Amino acid sequence: MGLLERLVEIERKIAEQDRRSRNRRRTGTVSEVDTAKGLARVQIGKGEKPYILPWMPWKEISAGGTSSHIPPTVGQQVDVVSESGDLTDGVIDFSTHSNANPRPHDGPEAVIVHGGTRVTIGDGKVEIVGDVTIRGALTVEGARVSHNGTNIGDSHVHGGVTPGGSDTAPPH
Repeated sequence: MGLLERLVEIERKIAEQDRRSRNRRRTGTVSEVDTAKGLARVQIGKGEKPYILPWMPWKEISAGGTSSHIPPTVGQQVDVVSESGDLTDGVIDFSTHSNANPRPHDGPEAVIVHGGTRVTIGDGKVEIVGDVTIRGALTVEGARVSHNGTNIGDSHVHGGVTPGGSDTAPPH
């Protein structure tokens, strides 16, 4: 191989390394999700030549003894990471809020939102907005249990009680 051929080969290798370096982390939007397989596709680029990446897994908060399943949604902005720079072996990294999907809260509390359900975790307080189903035993320890502003805990009293088999009035 002559000097000219070697220089051409070196230029080609440098261009390939530059391309791979640019592709180690790319930002795009989720275009498809297959929750059963745990895979999604991401579109990078816009305009006339957007590129849809192949199906790839997304990162989870935890995947061991404690495990999570929080699939991305179509339109969500994410980063795709590929150590080699070859996007066909990439992984969808955590997402970044965008104008299309802004942060759900601007305070210090942790907030998780999915559709119309919202869980807010603050200092010593958890608030759930949405229907709740509990499968299993429930133990409540605290100074007060209320329902629609009425005390239903162990210190509530009933009026209209007659000894024997009569029914009671609502607690007050």
